[in-house]
Amino acid sequence: MGAGNVFSNAGSAIDHNLWNTMNTGCPDVSISGGVEKIYTCGDPDLVGESNINAINPNITSSSPAINSGIAISGITTDYNGNTRPNPPAIGATEP
Repeated sequence: MGAGNVFSNAGSAIDHNLWNTMNTGCPDVSISGGVEKIYTCGDPDLVGESNINAINPNITSSSPAINSGIAISGITTDYNGNTRPNPPAIGATEP
């Protein structure tokens, strides 16, 4: 992609994301154009990430993703069926 705002759709936003090992730094300084920028920086601390063939994408209780998300109306449980707090964790699962 070229330089400038990668979110050309007026309805797009980059918000409440977890950034880890970005080659442009954290927050991602390559994104411009007035988009809302609320970032959490750090290792997501997944339950199992040492074996690429058996990644467990659930987060541990020490993940910086916890309480760093934003509630979405109508989404009250995570991928595993656990109740989402407010604010929820970033991603599909709660610890």
